[in-house]
Amino acid sequence: MQVTSPSLEAQGEYWGQWGVESSRGEGKGDPYDDRVCAIVREVANRCAKRERAADVGCGTGWLTTVLEDIFTHVWATELAPASVRIARQSAPRAQFSVGDFLAVDLPPPGDLTVSCEVVAHVSDQPAFFARCRKLTTLGGRFLLLTQNSVTWSRNSYLHGASENQLRHWLSRDEMRTLCERAGFRVESIRTLEPMGDRGWLFWRPYANGVLRRVIGRQATKSFFERMGLGRTLVVEAVAV
Repeated sequence: MQVTSPSLEAQGEYWGQWGVESSRGEGKGDPYDDRVCAIVREVANRCAKRERAADVGCGTGWLTTVLEDIFTHVWATELAPASVRIARQSAPRAQFSVGDFLAVDLPPPGDLTVSCEVVAHVSDQPAFFARCRKLTTLGGRFLLLTQNSVTWSRNSYLHGASENQLRHWLSRDEMRTLCERAGFRVESIRTLEPMGDRGWLFWRPYANGVLRRVIGRQATKSFFERMGLGRTLVVEAVAV
């Protein structure tokens, strides 16, 4: 889907400020971020080769550093110059391209392409998937994490989008379709971190409380994630 955009400069300033104010990364006290880093390592270990990897929309480089630990060459791109200044310090061996992912020059295709919480904020989502396919060699892996439209649209504490922020969340079916049209074979789609308490999800907090008393906290979390009610969609696919 194509979305009317604020200027790229305005978007870059918005995300640069967001990146500077956030402190994301492995071992920084956020269990969600630690879990995402573990998933990146898990998928990287399934790659046939560990020569080249790409981080699309790298922000401050919190996943770029994970890729640097595993791959010989890492390329990362980010719209916000302020975020890239931080990322260069976190991942000194990586090659960074600052600008619109839909327009920057791409490196040779690699063994793993990763993108976390980016596709919901681009103006042309089919083009985003097509560019990710160009970044991924035949048989290479694609790991995409993005906001789950089912839960984010039914979440009471969510604020409205900034005027300088694009926001179009994708459903599980939309993700699968866009991946397949771009030339990926989807191997799995799962969700992380249960969320949602509005609309038809009004019951989830009550059920969460009951289930935690009966089967425990971790089992309850796993139950809601298997139901597709996590805040994040995690898609693993292979370039074909």
